[in-house]
Amino acid sequence: MMSSAAQRALTARINGIGISDDLPLVIGFDMINARQPESFDVPALSTAITRGDHVAFECLYHAYFGRLYRYLLVCSGGWEEGVQEAMQESMIRVVRHMKPFQDEAGLWNWLRCIAHTALIDQVRKARRAGTLISLRTEADLVSTQAEHDYTNELKTQLHACLAQLEQAERRLVQGKYLEGKSYELLAREHGLTPKAIESRLARIRKKLKSLVLRRLKR
Repeated sequence: MMSSAAQRALTARINGIGISDDLPLVIGFDMINARQPESFDVPALSTAITRGDHVAFECLYHAYFGRLYRYLLVCSGGWEEGVQEAMQESMIRVVRHMKPFQDEAGLWNWLRCIAHTALIDQVRKARRAGTLISLRTEADLVSTQAEHDYTNELKTQLHACLAQLEQAERRLVQGKYLEGKSYELLAREHGLTPKAIESRLARIRKKLKSLVLRRLKR
């Protein structure tokens, strides 16, 4: 079992990890590329986290944060603020309640249940505070979606939003996020500076993020 000191240290590490404004889109592009979490020894990793191992926790964080985030984003109907709060709380609960797992499927299902419960807690908290939020009903949230359902929904929404971009914008997105081209290579292809490419992509990500969240809230 993790000591109180180890829990406090890992919790402080979690609180120091920021959530990028671009995260919903970046993980969406990763999903389209079908990138899978790094393979690792699940029993060894989960046992190490119960002992307060920072490196093991960060390995789990980077492997699963994106999957959990997009899962909650779809479950909540695009309620970004609530998802961010739920993810922060989820990681803290993982630190406090981690136990050894024998396989990846068991670990993922446990993580998903923790995140889903944290999201429901955020919904209830918002409603108690009288916050006006447009969400799916709590009953819908309690009925956990299968992973292929939320993955397919987010893929569909992202592809639809990409189609709304101008041709030049789509070419930049495809080059950077789907083909993995560098800023320097894109700059040469488009006759611009790397800094200009970086700035344009930042504006496109912001535009795409707004489009995706709007569609999820329908």
